Amino acid sequence: MRSSRSRPQPFERIAPYYDRIMQEVEYEEWVRYVESFFPWAKGEVREVLDLACGTGTPTKILVQHGYRVVGIDRSVAMLRVARRKLGPEVPLIAADLRKFALRKQFDAVLCLFDSLNNLLTELELSEAFENVRRHLRDGGVFVFDVNTIYALEHYWGNDVKVKEHGDLITIWRTTYLPGNRLSRLDFTVFAPDEEAPGCYRRVDELHLERGYPLKTLKTLLNRAGFRRVYLFRHLTRYTASEKDLRVTFVAR
Repeated sequence: MRSSRSRPQPFERIAPYYDRIMQEVEYEEWVRYVESFFPWAKGEVREVLDLACGTGTPTKILVQHGYRVVGIDRSVAMLRVARRKLGPEVPLIAADLRKFALRKQFDAVLCLFDSLNNLLTELELSEAFENVRRHLRDGGVFVFDVNTIYALEHYWGNDVKVKEHGDLITIWRTTYLPGNRLSRLDFTVFAPDEEAPGCYRRVDELHLERGYPLKTLKTLLNRAGFRRVYLFRHLTRYTASEKDLRVTFVAR
């Protein structure tokens, strides 16, 4: 067994395995749900900015549905996978959610799969929301989801899970730190080593997510210039609560 134990940036070393690890996610249903909010924008949604696009699966579905999409992600390794999936036609940009600067605005901006939980302070969230607002045309719609504090404390909690994905094995060790509403995921992948047949390569990454009160998120959105903010239990139109696991925000 060969080991890669030093701590890289999140999603760098697991990028080649990410799609196989997440193959049970119903991306098509998720994208359809997000699209159901596009009529809330003033005017037709044609151009979409997909923030934290990762390996580009939702991005690809949106392109197939006829939208012009730009993807942004901090992880170069994840974008490398996305590029193979999307081809050269879809613009993909390696950038921080808080600091990217494009010379255009979009009809809709998305940030899916609790990516904003990876921002660990209210200041970072404020910077991201303000940047989204700058890149959203007047009347455009911003759709994102978060893991709630309840999800991080009770669903992720303090636990160890082992999962198999074909010939991949993953270990998910989660620790919840209640003082700062922070969840630590020590994530390990065991993958067949192509350079040593019969052996496995170990890859370790540390992922951190912070939970925020829903009221705080709404306040930060208002301060960033979003006047109308709606919160839904994920994949529904039911009003969200702090005890839902995942909450979808729609702001404009």
